[in-house]
Amino acid sequence: MANTSSPKKATRKHLARLEREKKQKRILLYGIVIVLVAVVGVLGYGLLNEFVFKYNRPIAKVDGDTIQPQEFQTRVKFDRLQLIQQYQTNYQIYQYFQSDEQFADQFKQSLTTIQNQLATNTDALEAFGNNTLEQMINELVVQQEAATMGITVSEQEVEESLQAAFQYYPNGTPTPAPTAVIASTSTLSPTQLALVTATPTPTEIIVEETAEPTATPTAASGSEEETLPTEEPTPFPTSTPYTLEGYQTVLQNNLDELALYDIHEADLRSYFKSQLLTQKVYDVVTADVPTSEQQVWARHILVADKAIADLVLSELEKGEDWNALAAQYSQDDSNKDLGGDLGWFGRGQMVTEFEDAAFAMEIGEISEPVQTQFGWHIIQLLGKEDRPLSAQALETKKNEVFNTWVTEKRDAKTVEILDTWKDWVPSEPQIPSNLMVQ
Repeated sequence: MANTSSPKKATRKHLARLEREKKQKRILLYGIVIVLVAVVGVLGYGLLNEFVFKYNRPIAKVDGDTIQPQEFQTRVKFDRLQLIQQYQTNYQIYQYFQSDEQFADQFKQSLTTIQNQLATNTDALEAFGNNTLEQMINELVVQQEAATMGITVSEQEVEESLQAAFQYYPNGTPTPAPTAVIASTSTLSPTQLALVTATPTPTEIIVEETAEPTATPTAASGSEEETLPTEEPTPFPTSTPYTLEGYQTVLQNNLDELALYDIHEADLRSYFKSQLLTQKVYDVVTADVPTSEQQVWARHILVADKAIADLVLSELEKGEDWNALAAQYSQDDSNKDLGGDLGWFGRGQMVTEFEDAAFAMEIGEISEPVQTQFGWHIIQLLGKEDRPLSAQALETKKNEVFNTWVTEKRDAKTVEILDTWKDWVPSEPQIPSNLMVQ
């Protein structure tokens, strides 16, 4: 009979070994799964961060309101486009006047300045981006304050502003802006008539008229940049459309060009809305700025050192003619042949030492020698009175008031700027290479 082998019975030791192997396989399998999940997680987070998360992380916050990367990029591109438009306008003038070397050189310097601003090196990009970001932060401050003040801008106002930017006026051309005219010269007193035969420099004042706003203020650009009213922005030069269809065609053509840089109609309207809101707040904040101020009318003789100043003063005390001494000694070539006449001026227009001396004097009085960074001055006061501010001086005063107001409101808020903003500064658009000056 053939031998038959019976199956071996598994021993306890054998079973234990099999159990250990199964356990090790399970552990290995779990480990592989965990590693795969981790890898997928890292890759997935990286993709989400690249295409989703980082776009939703603000680059700046003002009392809880945020500035997102996308809107920052759009604004930088828009600001660059406006500067390029300015460059192209100046370039045309530069080319036209190239035969006049001195005049053309002035525009060439302006072109070079803009080229440097729009350069694509790291320092230039960060400087440009910082200016835009600070501007946006200040506009956000103004928007928050506007909400507190109950100031709003309607979509109709935005549309009308956009139409005006492209010179489309469905309700007729607006009344011209107020025009600066020359104020009447003050009547001279007998004392003044005895001092001079010439009349002082006249002052421009504003003739109030009902007019459409021609300027829009923008909030101060945080790196201490001033907030000044600027002309309503027109992204590109256009012809004047006189019909709705013409306006819509011109607008669409410009929107098509803006779209090349991922700037869309909603972005453009948002920009106009922000500018209109700032203008309304500006008007309220500056409503009480005085339109006149105390000014003085003075003349001076400027010399290099005190010894000459003392000599001039001595000659004047002997009764020598002021005009003759100014022509002989004064180093101020702009007015030495006019008796050193400086015309009317208010505070803040002259260096401090000169201004303090002039405003402290009485009409007809001649000062002791006054030292400034320019040399030594003999000053004579010819007039002192309240006078209307010139258009430019009034605008400057209003800008100072508004800038101070914005700074104070901003300082009272919690403003956070994240360093990541530097990663979002675009280098486009750029000046066409064929327009670059050397």
